Amino acid sequence: TLLSRVIKRCAARYVTRPRILHGLSCCNEHPIPVLLIMTSNAPDGMYGGLVENYQQVMSRFVGPTEVFVSGDTLQLKDYGKTDWPWTLFDPESKKLRHETVFPQHLRQAFEMGAALGR
Repeated sequence: TLLSRVIKRCAARYVTRPRILHGLSCCNEHPIPVLLIMTSNAPDGMYGGLVENYQQVMSRFVGPTEVFVSGDTLQLKDYGKTDWPWTLFDPESKKLRHETVFPQHLRQAFEMGAALGR
């Protein structure tokens, strides 16, 4: 994968250029701030470990990384139009959350992104 190639390349640079490791990132002399935004059908904390790993890798190789997760998101406009019953969650609850919580998440993500540009 692309991520494994980046890690291998940076590992090779570590052997030949260890002085870079004393800065903010291991392989990037010009760090770039990052905002990693993840949406998921699963609950907010479901991918906590995975997202934390992404954050650590991006912080080392790209620049300081902030994370924003919006979970339990609406994936379909009308779950009733599918050929299978939805038994893992309540479609009406998802729709309500999409109408009430998701707009707040959009605003928060926008504000975090705008702060990167300042």
